[in-house]
Amino acid sequence: MLTKEPRALEIPTFPRTSKIRVPPIKSFEVTAQALGFLATPIPWADTFTAMQSGIVNGAIGGGAEGYFANFGTSRSTT
Repeated sequence: MLTKEPRALEIPTFPRTSKIRVPPIKSFEVTAQALGFLATPIPWADTFTAMQSGIVNGAIGGGAEGYFANFGTSRSTT
């Protein structure tokens, strides 16, 4: 999940400058780096604030359900 579309996504060797949140687990950090992103280990509870403040530009490792539950469109309960 990214806050904005990265440039030249179709070119694998194009350097990425987006910092993305990864869980504080080495395998996620290595995966993000292999994809060309700057990995920043941040606990899940701090992800929303880090994205709002610009510390990171995206996140991996939360799964679709986690992203929707925490960042999805607000829903009415009525």
